[in-house]
Amino acid sequence: MNPTAGVRGVNARSTPRKHIADAVLATLDGATAPMSTKELSDITGFGPGEVRGILQTLFRIGSVVKVPRTDPILWELPGRSLNIPAAQPYVVRRECRSRVIDLLSSSDRPLRSAEIAQIVGAESGLVRGILLQLKRDGKVSVTSGSPSLWSRTSSKDDSEDTGGCA
Repeated sequence: MNPTAGVRGVNARSTPRKHIADAVLATLDGATAPMSTKELSDITGFGPGEVRGILQTLFRIGSVVKVPRTDPILWELPGRSLNIPAAQPYVVRRECRSRVIDLLSSSDRPLRSAEIAQIVGAESGLVRGILLQLKRDGKVSVTSGSPSLWSRTSSKDDSEDTGGCA
């Protein structure tokens, strides 16, 4: 059975949306763990916006499911129950955010996100999400290039700052 059949914009054999849907479903079918929209975009070669739109359509028709309480949202095929990572509770994220801020405040040089994750003892995906939120909040800056380097932008006391931690 074709999981994309019967959905407007996805069911036509030669449409670009059909190709994206097929690529996303094939990728998830071969996955050993749930995947984020960005991971699916990177693997399939389609843009994140295109993949996000297809995932929403596939979700509405029941061809994919969201893994509960994950940030970012992770996707898998229904009934797969792959190695689902434990959800990051608010307290864990807040503690990690505090460690990241403390590390960057005390560091004498900018650090890569992988270094930060290793030093604070957290998963790199969680740290990247925290760094992006801190950047939006104006608390850290990032250099362009590869690899990106993160540094503290102010020395303001953030001990009670929990913005973006939910």
